[in-house]
Amino acid sequence: MFWRGPAYEAAILRRSAHRYRFAHVLSVNGHSLCIECGLFQGRRSESYEKNLNFAFDPKKIGCLILSHAHIDHSGNIPNLVKKGFSGPIYATPPTADLCRIMLAIRHIYK
Repeated sequence: MFWRGPAYEAAILRRSAHRYRFAHVLSVNGHSLCIECGLFQGRRSESYEKNLNFAFDPKKIGCLILSHAHIDHSGNIPNLVKKGFSGPIYATPPTADLCRIMLAIRHIYK
């Protein structure tokens, strides 16, 4: 999808919306941001493969915006960072607090 206006250009580069996994990348005037970065949940082998790689290059993402802390919206943040994302993460204080807890104990559920 592509939009063009008098002062901007915007394109949705990649959308990864599997059952129980959300990640949307938006590019505006040469800058890209990611909205959500969730874990796919399903059978162990299938989940591992779907969560391992992204449909976009994490190194090219300027920032991450989280709407809330559900694991299907925030659970793949460690992998995003591992793959090269280094930008800021924007979230409400309650979302940030919950993500800190959930991502810290994530290893329990592997």
